[in-house]
Amino acid sequence: MPEQTSSEHESHPLAPLIERALNGFVAPLLKSVLAPVKRALDANPELPVNLAIGWDALERFKATPDYHEPIAVIRHRWDEHPLGYLHRGLPGRAGLEFFLTVKERDEEAVLDALEPVLRSSELLASVRGAIEAAPLHDGSARQQVAAGLGHVQRAEWALAWPLLIVPVEGAFRATARSRNIVDDAQRLPSKDGGRHRAKVEDLFELLGLEEAFQVFLRRRVYGRIANPHRHGTPRGGHRRQSLFLMIALIGWLDAVAQAQLAPEFFTRFGRELERRQMTSLQGRLRGAA
Repeated sequence: MPEQTSSEHESHPLAPLIERALNGFVAPLLKSVLAPVKRALDANPELPVNLAIGWDALERFKATPDYHEPIAVIRHRWDEHPLGYLHRGLPGRAGLEFFLTVKERDEEAVLDALEPVLRSSELLASVRGAIEAAPLHDGSARQQVAAGLGHVQRAEWALAWPLLIVPVEGAFRATARSRNIVDDAQRLPSKDGGRHRAKVEDLFELLGLEEAFQVFLRRRVYGRIANPHRHGTPRGGHRRQSLFLMIALIGWLDAVAQAQLAPEFFTRFGRELERRQMTSLQGRLRGAA
């Protein structure tokens, strides 16, 4: 093979011009283009993670039948869903994760997310403080709630719901009496001019409760699904009933005692949903690697 001459190793005549162009034009251009990205990352270091989570949620949403429905139809459907009250109180990303949790799995997954929130020492301390000032119908109701909250904190579900179910219903009934919606015997006026004993479900609209909260109360705390617990014949479901009674109690405290517990609850619930979403995404990414 003939030996290469030194001239073959010399730079191309245009090389210095290209180098000056790169240094004088392309590099500053790239820097100016990337500068906003750098500023965004400096201001929000979690931006890449949030984008990944958002993209993952969008892909999961595409897999649901609702993806092809108008937003108005989806919103109306959720207004009538038993858990629509929980969805309405959540911020955007957490609200979407809640929607997907219900769609992809079932209510047990929702209960799994609710449990650490409703058992947290901080939230329970807020509830206990609000109960002290709340207009419960007597001291025994306050004692029952206090004992029930202790069982919730210790995850003693079979003991929690019996101590919550009576005072929570009593709270709605006492409020109705204080507003003269019912008489001392908890009776409402009948169409025939007489009076009839009010079901607790009859009182929610008369008390002016938020419509989504009314649906939740009628279809998860009371009504057919809760009747075995109300009538002393449950077969399981103790955790569900305990957690839903806790949410009913928080809703009543906000509606009647202006306790402002719901914002704290929904903030904590939203964070827990986002944490679970991140954990799930990391697990799926590791599985795909």
